Formats: sequence, C-alpha cells, structure tokens
Amino acid sequence: MPRKCAIEVARSGETRRKIVDVCTGCGVIGSKGWCQKCRSSKSMANIKIPYACKLLFQELQSMNIVPRLDLARYTE
Repeated sequence: MPRKCAIEVARSGETRRKIVDVCTGCGVIGSKGWCQKCRSSKSMANIKIPYACKLLFQELQSMNIVPRLDLARYTE
C-alpha cells in the first residue's frame, strides 16, 4: 500500500501542471494567445504553473484582483 501511494503522489505532481499564456508586457494571464489588457497577441509566452495556482489566479480575477507575473528575467 505505501508503495502505491508514493507512486500516485509522484505521478500526480507531474500531471497537475497547466500551460497558460502570459503577456510578457503587462504580466496578465491571457486567453488563447490573446492579452485582453494590451489588446494584442504579439508578446505572449507559454509557461507551466501548478493547477492550483491557475485556479487561484482565476478566482482572484473573478473578484477584480488581477495577479501579474513578472517574466522579465526569464524572457531575456
């Protein structure tokens, strides 16, 4: 039983990642390669974040709190 639990925990850590589009200009999470704030699609980056983090960002956006991701040091 402990072996099966360890395998499931390790496997769930790998599959619980989500690829999201983030605008490198303003740092807002976009939708399908489009930044709603900048109204463009030319500065989008795909990043992997934990699924729980994606859900937290969506919940905050529903309350008009916009989380921003600073990708400047990762995109140079």
